[in-house]
Amino acid sequence: MADLNAPNVRVQVLVKARTKHGKFSDAIYYSKAQYEAATDAAITAAKDARIAAWVAAVDYARANPAPRPTRAERIAERDRLQEELDRVKAELAR
Repeated sequence: MADLNAPNVRVQVLVKARTKHGKFSDAIYYSKAQYEAATDAAITAAKDARIAAWVAAVDYARANPAPRPTRAERIAERDRLQEELDRVKAELAR
């Protein structure tokens, strides 16, 4: 059985929510002293902030998708990588 009075004890507070982007699941870890000093309102606020930050990150990613390379750019990158690989193989073969 774990010693709950050990100095390295951490308290895990689960954060679960259904959001407009689906299910969110995370955890916030507190030292025993931090957890004992925190109010229920403070823990709820921390959980709400974690959920809001995730929703904001997903909103941002959806509004600003990463640029997709063109077919020509993908082929050029493939060729560049192949040339680099061939160069490294040649160096290792010496």
